[in-house]
Amino acid sequence: VQSGRLTLRQGSEGPAVRHLQSLLVRGGAGIGVDGDFGRATDGAVRGAQRAAGLDTDGVVGRDTAGALSRGVRVSPA
Repeated sequence: VQSGRLTLRQGSEGPAVRHLQSLLVRGGAGIGVDGDFGRATDGAVRGAQRAAGLDTDGVVGRDTAGALSRGVRVSPA
């Protein structure tokens, strides 16, 4: 996620999703860190995208990963 080489979306699983969730929690999201990109993670990603002025598509690619790595705060829905 940090390098932006992975694209994560709802349904993704594993260590990269756990890292993503950790970044979202650091940004203020109230989600669990379980490695499962479900609805709660999707909502948090969209909140981070809104806060960063990005398209709110729920897909974590280079731009969203960069914003999260820079510490963007997650805005509420």
